[in-house]
Amino acid sequence: MNKFETVVVKKGLSRFSALSVHPTKAREMIYEGVKRGLIKKDSKKPLKLQEPITMEIDFKDSNMADTASLIPGVKRLNPRTISYTGDGETIFKLQELIIFRLVDQL
Repeated sequence: MNKFETVVVKKGLSRFSALSVHPTKAREMIYEGVKRGLIKKDSKKPLKLQEPITMEIDFKDSNMADTASLIPGVKRLNPRTISYTGDGETIFKLQELIIFRLVDQL
């Protein structure tokens, strides 16, 4: 598996609190991390998934699955779970629609 260059500038303590590096120090750390990543960029290969891809989403409750199952091509697997099979771009867009738009409205 490819390893990406990462920089830790914050540690979550709870849903509403974190220990954060001072912004000036965080900026320096991020800058150095980007430099290291750019040096290694040619040795990394993008992840390629075999298509078609099947996405399954198990919702917290059935009304979310009710709404998502109205989208053409979405299959209802059980009261709380839906699935969709398609190409990567469509799966990505559908995931965005369901998780960040439909569920947010419920």
